[in-house]
Amino acid sequence: MKQNIFLISLAAIALASCGGNNANQQPAATAQQPVPSQAVAPVAPSQAAPAAQPAQLPTVATDFIQQTFKGKNVVSAIPDYDDGVMHFDVHLSDGTELEFAADGQWKKVDCHKMAPVPAALVPQNIASYVKANYGGAPITKIDKSPYGYEIELANDLDLKFTPQGQLMVVDD
Repeated sequence: MKQNIFLISLAAIALASCGGNNANQQPAATAQQPVPSQAVAPVAPSQAAPAAQPAQLPTVATDFIQQTFKGKNVVSAIPDYDDGVMHFDVHLSDGTELEFAADGQWKKVDCHKMAPVPAALVPQNIASYVKANYGGAPITKIDKSPYGYEIELANDLDLKFTPQGQLMVVDD
């Protein structure tokens, strides 16, 4: 968030220094003013701050959404930065939240207990472990990283697995 405020402040300063005496021009954002988290680039005063449109998502991400979440529409796709690394936060029409790396590979799927995560996204050994040890409780969230997988079950239990799918931590 601090990085977003810094980048937006820099953009506002750059816009203000371009001159012009436009009566419709918005005041520059300062560190004390709240800055919308979805603002990612300076825009003309007559335009709203744009969120990424599905067409701006990497093809890999749009293909993933179309194949994995058939019939669900992208409501918003917001480019964001964490620790200087770009990713996209995507919200679908059914409330599902997705996160994609800049190259379009999925990093997170959160169905918010409305539905289980699509089974194809859960490695088989993790699915088998959940079935054997938790009665097949629905997996409602999955995070994938180079360090492994973190899943959340419908009963709010969090399980962390190695990249190979071996259980490391159970967090209730």
